Amino acid sequence: MDTGAGQGRYPPFPAPACAHLVAVEPSPAMRGHLERRIADERLENVSVLPASWPAPDAPPCDVAISAHVVYAVREIGPFLQHMDAVARRACFLYLAIRHPASFISPLWERFHGQPRRPLPGALECLCALHQLGIPASLDLVPATSRIAFADEAEALADVRFRLRFPPDPRRDAEIREVVRATFERDADGALLPPGQPAALAVIHWSKA
Repeated sequence: MDTGAGQGRYPPFPAPACAHLVAVEPSPAMRGHLERRIADERLENVSVLPASWPAPDAPPCDVAISAHVVYAVREIGPFLQHMDAVARRACFLYLAIRHPASFISPLWERFHGQPRRPLPGALECLCALHQLGIPASLDLVPATSRIAFADEAEALADVRFRLRFPPDPRRDAEIREVVRATFERDADGALLPPGQPAALAVIHWSKA
């Protein structure tokens, strides 16, 4: 079971090894992308459950996974406990040590004049699991992708959104200067925000 399957980035990978995969996704817009991905990939053993998590109608499963979902989960205890309850064999969480958007923190302080509260990541999730009495472990794996922008216009739009600003020519010019000074270009010319991690975390526990 994939809890918070989003647009369907991850189901194509475990699906070939499963008898059946349930992809749980509450957002109608996300489900539209997810269902198209399932059809395009011809994943005949994947079904979609339109529900938030915890999902009372979620069936039992052998393995429950969740990738890059828990950062914004306000009630993390029920989320993790329900994963643990529906899984017969094991649970896996894939997420960053720090929230992927942590690169915005220095910009937030610069433009808003106050520190941005850090959002939780893998270490906070691991601590929450142990506080719930779930003896999870954490392994590091190489990051296979990073936040990247095709050009300055795309970077400007994203940074402006994350800073919660409307378009403004003067402020946009200042944001562009920061992007030019601090973002790096990769071999393909894409702009990369600074400080992105080289590794991600897999948190896992067995039910044996």
